[in-house]
Amino acid sequence: MKSAAIKSAKRSWPRSVKRCFSYFLLVIVAGCQSNITDRARESASNITANISNLPSVILPGVFPSAARIDSDFSIPNATILPNGDHAVITTFYSTNRTLSNSIAPDGMFGQRRANAATFGKSYSVIPRSGSNFEIEPETLLKVQINEPTENSRALKQVTIQDRAEFSSEITTRMRLTEEKRALLYVHDFNVSFEKAANNAAKLAYDLGFSGTTFFFSWPARGDAPAYVADLEDATKSTESLRSMIKDIILLTPTEQLLIVGEGMGSLIASNALQSTITLNPEFQNFLKEIIFIAPDIENPSFTNVLARLVASANIYVTLYASGNYNNVESNEFFGGIQTPPTLNNQAHTENVGEALLHKLIGATENGASEDFKIEIIDMNRSNTRLAEAEGFADSSAILRDMWNLVHYGNRANFRNTLTPCLSAEGTFWTVNPEDLRSFSQGCRR
Repeated sequence: MKSAAIKSAKRSWPRSVKRCFSYFLLVIVAGCQSNITDRARESASNITANISNLPSVILPGVFPSAARIDSDFSIPNATILPNGDHAVITTFYSTNRTLSNSIAPDGMFGQRRANAATFGKSYSVIPRSGSNFEIEPETLLKVQINEPTENSRALKQVTIQDRAEFSSEITTRMRLTEEKRALLYVHDFNVSFEKAANNAAKLAYDLGFSGTTFFFSWPARGDAPAYVADLEDATKSTESLRSMIKDIILLTPTEQLLIVGEGMGSLIASNALQSTITLNPEFQNFLKEIIFIAPDIENPSFTNVLARLVASANIYVTLYASGNYNNVESNEFFGGIQTPPTLNNQAHTENVGEALLHKLIGATENGASEDFKIEIIDMNRSNTRLAEAEGFADSSAILRDMWNLVHYGNRANFRNTLTPCLSAEGTFWTVNPEDLRSFSQGCRR
């Protein structure tokens, strides 16, 4: 009987192994199938676009030209060319603006806060700049527009997606490009949805950014007199931005997230980041760089929140300050504060960076320490508006220093575009147009 049992076990053992092996193969195939499906979907979209573009390339006199970017978007009277004069930038967005009845890209979203966020992607077409050719990523899509309009830099199309579509498309793109970095732009007051999309696209292009570009559009009115109303909506948009940051980290393969806040967008971003890190401290591992440009600090909570943010998180914040910015001309801080004496005992109001350092140090409990993680760049009263920046070639522009920071992660003391300046309360930096390093006291110019 024992022998019979042994023989039966020997016969059943191979069947068990076969079943386990088959199950193991099914698990592997299922996992691969999901990845293959994503790649196939993207490849099919690209093949369709290429086939659609083919007739007009071979027989331009017979077929009307239309640059088909993907299944969602095409540009009439244009051709995809390696040396095309325009670049097509795809950005992904989240907005807490209300939807309007318009389907036009420049009128799809209104100026009031919605109860729920809307997700999607947008396509902006911008003229290429010769000064940027050397830093353009290999993946940049270039088109030749046969009859460009006067406003050739424009938001061309906006697509609305649900969360699943939003996540799936971004995941597919990141897997295909093997680029896991993401850039998230938060705009200033007095900025429409259309302008926010174009600003985000231009920023990605000017930085030669090859990762995925996002922007968060809060319901700014789009006109300067609405400053107070915009400030109220900005402070109430914190949770919407926090939710977007969480979605990018959890729903996509993003490994490094760079956040750029401009003007009043810096206030929203600092509030959202502090609440994000408080609720999900593990998220700070994804935050590569935090950059605030001409931050609107009229609201005193900004400096307090910013000081608490860097104290509680293991991240650096780069802050570009300039007195030549319309939202600070009437600002109580910049208009009335007398900066502390520098080490050469010359008190003055010219160094905005020094004044901002003084205010930030005052917001911290113990003053500046050796590991004070806010790096202040005084732009010497130059224009820091990203939309008006001339491009990468101008070494005195903000973009060249940002490019160094974004691509190499060099701290301020190791960027040759900057000059360190000593003040009574610490070090800030000024832009050095000549790219020469000097160590000065006060850095009055």
